Amino acid sequence: MQYAQPVKRGGFHSQHGVAETDEFCARVAEAVSQEHWVTDGNYRAVRDLVQSRATAIIWLNYPFPTV
Repeated sequence: MQYAQPVKRGGFHSQHGVAETDEFCARVAEAVSQEHWVTDGNYRAVRDLVQSRATAIIWLNYPFPTV
């Protein structure tokens, strides 16, 4: 059994003070270059990169009060 490496992109922002900069994009690119990974969130700067590497996307569209 192989395990996917979780990629918490929000952690890149809050932990390192990096928000959609070149460093942020490079960190996400490195993370999703692995064979197995899982991520959440939606950052415009890396959307194309993440979606092009994804094999499945789960879209949760809850009404705002539910969240």
